[in-house]
Amino acid sequence: MKKLSLLLIVICWYACSSTEEQSTLEQCNLIASKVITGEDTLIVCDVNKIEQHIKIPLSTLVEDWKLLKLENSSKEALVLPVYIYPSENYILIHPAEFNRGAMLFDKTGKYLFDIGEKGNGPGEIVRNMSYIEMDEDNDCVYIRDHKPSRILKYRLSTGEYLSDIPLSYPKAFDFILNPKNESLIVTNPPNHKIEEGIPWIWEQDFHGNILQELPKKIYNRNLQYRFWIWSRNNKFVFFDYNLPGRQDTLCHYDIPSNRLKPHFTVDFGSEAPNHQYEDTSDFYLVTLINEVGIDKPFIPTKRILIDKKTLKGAYVDIVLDGYGDFSITQHWTYLKNDYFTLGLEPHQIAETCEKLLAHPENLKPEEKKNLQELLDGLTEDDNAIIIYGKIK
Repeated sequence: MKKLSLLLIVICWYACSSTEEQSTLEQCNLIASKVITGEDTLIVCDVNKIEQHIKIPLSTLVEDWKLLKLENSSKEALVLPVYIYPSENYILIHPAEFNRGAMLFDKTGKYLFDIGEKGNGPGEIVRNMSYIEMDEDNDCVYIRDHKPSRILKYRLSTGEYLSDIPLSYPKAFDFILNPKNESLIVTNPPNHKIEEGIPWIWEQDFHGNILQELPKKIYNRNLQYRFWIWSRNNKFVFFDYNLPGRQDTLCHYDIPSNRLKPHFTVDFGSEAPNHQYEDTSDFYLVTLINEVGIDKPFIPTKRILIDKKTLKGAYVDIVLDGYGDFSITQHWTYLKNDYFTLGLEPHQIAETCEKLLAHPENLKPEEKKNLQELLDGLTEDDNAIIIYGKIK
């Protein structure tokens, strides 16, 4: 019996050791705790408690993900995605190219047309696009450019310019639409200069009338901040993020009470690295980012995954199901609104496939087949490849 107990202890230790062979969080250690803050419960992750580094398949976070090559039948369709906006029938791309509008593709990757043109006239995009929302149900696309007083509205199916939505305040950052009652929620990130009278968040109608607003707090002006907002499962998630030096928080915006409800934060110890928080129905995901500078790429270095129910977690390496150890951990991914998205260039895919196929002994037959087919289907003239799927 003693020998059996010892064997079980060894097996459990090995299953959640510092290797990357474990693919679930079930046997990993507790790394977060619940803290009561007034009327709210805040989940706090302690990075000093993380002991494991495991591999997880993308399907842990995303349902029915797809790898899609965008059409390159014309030079107009070639694209390096900055942001990707999928819907039920379309994929809208915010391209890195400065002098063009949003690019619309169907779900097969076929290029349809651009939405919006650069210029200073009616319906034209000033300087560059900053944020896009697609409303397929109402056949509309909304684009915020660098003209701070409005949001541009276009018809999705044709690209036709329809109207401007006037903003109640300038300095808008992200926005979330509620087309049913023709309202939107807008964020205004604080910066070194605190604009008097401009709130953090406000809700307005499509005519620019304020419905409610959340006053802005005054922070240390020596810090930098940025705020992201997204909608998921009818909840508005608001992430307050700084570079670097201050503990920040992922919150949900409670519209009826007009307040931010804190949900999650991380205790990094003495010095917080550059980072970003995201969440799904089941997990919190923390992305650690390299040092930011003019000559330094803005890329993820590590990711932490925390189970919301058990509060267990680990450093994770996210890999594509069925493609061996095809890791996407150090690529910039987005879990925004209902979708996970990632854009890759053909050479990035090819390099990873070749590296993995060079060691066939580490691959299952199906993984080897998938990697070889993916590699054989690439050419140097290919358009971008995107990976997307609905967030669980």
